[in-house]
Amino acid sequence: MTQAEADYICGRDQSVLYPQPLRSDWNLQEGMNHLDGEQALIHARNRSIGNSDYRRTERQQEVLMAAFAKIKDWEFLKLQIWLKTFFQWLLRIFLCGI
Repeated sequence: MTQAEADYICGRDQSVLYPQPLRSDWNLQEGMNHLDGEQALIHARNRSIGNSDYRRTERQQEVLMAAFAKIKDWEFLKLQIWLKTFFQWLLRIFLCGI
């Protein structure tokens, strides 16, 4: 991640088109960072840094590949439990609109 992307996620850069709220409790820097779910979502959906849609597509791919890499190392039982929970959540969204 670039310093500009880290500043965007943490809300330190308010000069962009879609600024994020300042999060002084997030201390992301240039280079490799461990992102939580909210930070990863902000990073993947960022349209303010880089060359817009092309870089945003790359960031989305990076986030998905990191998630898949983490999941593939899980034990079978843990993966089975996670998939069951995920599909129950997905079914609830489609059926109930929650």
